[in-house]
Amino acid sequence: MAPRFPQTAERADVLAPTPNMSASDSLSENRSEGFLEDTLAGIRPWGFRPDAIGVPVLIMHGAEDKMVACAHGEWLAARCPAAELRIVADAGHITVLDSAREALAWLAALVRA
Repeated sequence: MAPRFPQTAERADVLAPTPNMSASDSLSENRSEGFLEDTLAGIRPWGFRPDAIGVPVLIMHGAEDKMVACAHGEWLAARCPAAELRIVADAGHITVLDSAREALAWLAALVRA
């Protein structure tokens, strides 16, 4: 998958390997790129406005997410006119893995309507 952000000097400085990089550092390099892209997505324009989304959107957010606060899901849902927010109790960061059945039921009901 291609990076969402172009290679820039700013980005390259953050991701540049060091001369003494260990094997474990090399493994974590791929993880740090994802973290960097997520961080940049939070501070740079997305290329669209959430209030311009006119199709139904299901936002599922884990109540126990340690990576992204529930307030972010609430913020996003408040700005998407057709969004439905579901805060999933006892769920963590990747809510969809445990809540796929509910998400697919929501989608199926939407298609049938």
